[in-house]
Amino acid sequence: MAAMTLLSSCTKLNENFHLLFKMIMGLNEKAFWNVNVARTMTPIADVVLYPKFLVPLFIVGLVYSLAHAYKQKRFILAMPVLLLLPGLVSNMTSGMGIPNLTRSIMLLVPIYLLITYGAYSLFCSIYTISSDRLRVAFPGLFAVFVGLVSAYQVNNYFHYEKDAIYGGRNNAAMVMYNEFLKPYMAGHPNSRILYHEFGPFDEWSYVVVRWLGGERVQTMRDEGKLVFLTNDNRASMDRLLKQGHFDIVVSAHPDQLEHMLPDTKAMQAKISHPGYKVYYV
Repeated sequence: MAAMTLLSSCTKLNENFHLLFKMIMGLNEKAFWNVNVARTMTPIADVVLYPKFLVPLFIVGLVYSLAHAYKQKRFILAMPVLLLLPGLVSNMTSGMGIPNLTRSIMLLVPIYLLITYGAYSLFCSIYTISSDRLRVAFPGLFAVFVGLVSAYQVNNYFHYEKDAIYGGRNNAAMVMYNEFLKPYMAGHPNSRILYHEFGPFDEWSYVVVRWLGGERVQTMRDEGKLVFLTNDNRASMDRLLKQGHFDIVVSAHPDQLEHMLPDTKAMQAKISHPGYKVYYV
């Protein structure tokens, strides 16, 4: 049992490492220029964290930072690299699904510090071997480079639609609550609902519905009108479902739900974008 757990943990670490490496190195999307940078907070494997054309400068900054820190014996020069660790560790230790992008955001500050350090060091290196006539133009060239990168980032932010954390269009749980569950609860106050957000966790893992629903959701839970499916109550919910206790079942991850409660496969259901499903008991 211990050996299987260790093997599973190693497999997950390896999977997280590959996802993280591809994201940091800009390898998880075929397009190069026309990409929607940091488009969502939802865990998605092909998200682009920062512009791909800055990846070489990130690598240069990483190498220069470590090389200068070692050569000059100044610990402070390696700080941007060390600042990568909190984001890397939290992503690597993600136990289920794709590492959450809210953790990956912690990587952006040290990544951009290293990009800046790499660009500055590269310009300085070229400056030292350039002729006096060419050196005069270097401050201007560096300013143009910074201006072009800034213009690209601003244009990307306003040109592409971003998936906001409130009511994000790519987050099945958020869309399910905002577009279906919220109006349904208002129109059917006496309905009994079995709710499934993600995985067979305990009830405190139901973050999205508690966050968006607030006091209303808590009141319905206290009254027994809204029940969260968990690993602990799975058997009793299966029994109540067979007895027709609930009016509807809603799930942000129907594949998981149907694995946990096979009877839902035979129910009349409707699936909506981006993948949530409503089952009519």
